[in-house]
Amino acid sequence: MKFNKKIMHRLVIAAALLLSTVTISVPLPATTAATSVVQAAARPDQEPVKVYPLSGRLLTAKSVTLFDLAGNITGVAKADMAYPVYAVAYVNGLQLLKLGTDSQWILAREGTYFPGELAS
Repeated sequence: MKFNKKIMHRLVIAAALLLSTVTISVPLPATTAATSVVQAAARPDQEPVKVYPLSGRLLTAKSVTLFDLAGNITGVAKADMAYPVYAVAYVNGLQLLKLGTDSQWILAREGTYFPGELAS
């Protein structure tokens, strides 16, 4: 069987492009994610964490870890649902979204964010 070099080259390029867009996400234990935030927020040589207002919803699963900006684990999400988002902060390269009180922050990568105004 004879292969056309042009077609084979295009298939290789297409496969490489497809694989380069695939993101492999390895879930970390909740304590690991919170610990890395603790280490970043608790260091006195770093600037204070800046919090910016944001509105929208975050669709996430129950049992996802919640914590405060100091990195202390404060609980878990109680249900699979779209939670309202009130603010965003960045700590050590991690994007955090505020779902309620100051003790209800979640890693943005733990859900799917939908921007928009919250209904009153």
